[in-house]
Amino acid sequence: MFTKEVNVPDNIDKLLKITHRLDFFDTMSDRERLEVLKRLDANIIKYPKGTKIISAEAIDLNIYFVLSGLVSIQKNETVNSALNLIKPGSFFGEMAFITRTTSGVSVIANEDTAVLSMSNKEIKLLNILIREKIKDKIIFSLAKKLRFMNEMVNKMDEENH
Repeated sequence: MFTKEVNVPDNIDKLLKITHRLDFFDTMSDRERLEVLKRLDANIIKYPKGTKIISAEAIDLNIYFVLSGLVSIQKNETVNSALNLIKPGSFFGEMAFITRTTSGVSVIANEDTAVLSMSNKEIKLLNILIREKIKDKIIFSLAKKLRFMNEMVNKMDEENH
């Protein structure tokens, strides 16, 4: 099973340093980073290697930001079935978070991993400028993924003609 980090205020300096290494937080000031960390301190969760963070069948409407470790996105439980690897500074769960449906994929901790979990309700409690920065990062990431998928489709079309 996983353990929730409950004494985050004791680790706030360490967590703030971690956010300085993560692209997701690069548009936030230290004050904004601290607001996110303090408001969501109970949502920092540690998962041991091999733990299933999200099950393909489960309805999990949170978005998860990887603080440390590595997770894989998997369509099924077979070995080497990773569709994508998510590193610190990146996030997962955004599709279910936005569409309010199951994602159809599982997320597994490939190594000991710490994530910051946020619900839509919790994000709405943040300062509006911080919310906008979070939304901008999510939109930018989705646009990059869509561009990549379009390039893959175009490449497949070229190979078939």
